Amino acid sequence: MKIKPEDYEILKNFIEKAINCNPNVEAYYFSNFYQPREFREAMLYASKIRITDGLEEGDLHLYAYLNDDHIDTALRSIFRENGFTWAAMKKDDRTPGELRPIKDII
Repeated sequence: MKIKPEDYEILKNFIEKAINCNPNVEAYYFSNFYQPREFREAMLYASKIRITDGLEEGDLHLYAYLNDDHIDTALRSIFRENGFTWAAMKKDDRTPGELRPIKDII
């Protein structure tokens, strides 16, 4: 990963807080999203972290040295560390018949 370790820890803390504030995070994923990256982006938004390029005020200045793909790699690692392997996938390789009905998750 290209993200600096100290920035990774800050990002990780924001994402973990968002996960902890949303106990039905798995149901949210399976009922609203079709691709893991969309879910990661939604959780990044839910974390309320302000990511900038360093020219404006924010929590992290990741865009000063990373692009969206680098940030997504860090997010995949964070979700994998927290036991959300389905959210860490690059692509959602499941077919529609493999999706679990939302009533089985809630």
